[in-house]
Amino acid sequence: MSGSASMGMKRKDKGSDWTLAIGIALGALLVAFCTWVYTEWSSMEKPRNGAVWLDVPKVISQLADGRMVSVKVNLQLRNRDNPATLEGHEPALKAMIEQVGTTMTRTDIKGADGIQRYGRAIQQSINGYLNDQEIDERVKMVAFDELVLMP
Repeated sequence: MSGSASMGMKRKDKGSDWTLAIGIALGALLVAFCTWVYTEWSSMEKPRNGAVWLDVPKVISQLADGRMVSVKVNLQLRNRDNPATLEGHEPALKAMIEQVGTTMTRTDIKGADGIQRYGRAIQQSINGYLNDQEIDERVKMVAFDELVLMP
């Protein structure tokens, strides 16, 4: 009888092993799913300080004095705008930024006032382009992520 009792214990142990393995697998799947959901939600475009921004890839431009400048900007849009609506215009936006650079010299963009003038010129150029495309002016401000004057 003691032999059959120990066999019953072994079967019960195997059943609890399977239950434990399934529980661990389900727990791992739940953790993986929660990680994926968190990653997807955290990577969505979020307003910074309630503002809507459109990142424009880096542009290298030759200034009017022959020097080169590398510029990476973010465009602050109206709060009700969706940045995705302007993404198809990215090549034109880059061209506008490059063109504005050709009208300025190193002296023009030197210092805080010069950078503000450069930003306003980019803003006016892009909003002018958008008006030509029959799109409302959308750019409220230009913020520089990078502005490097090359020798």
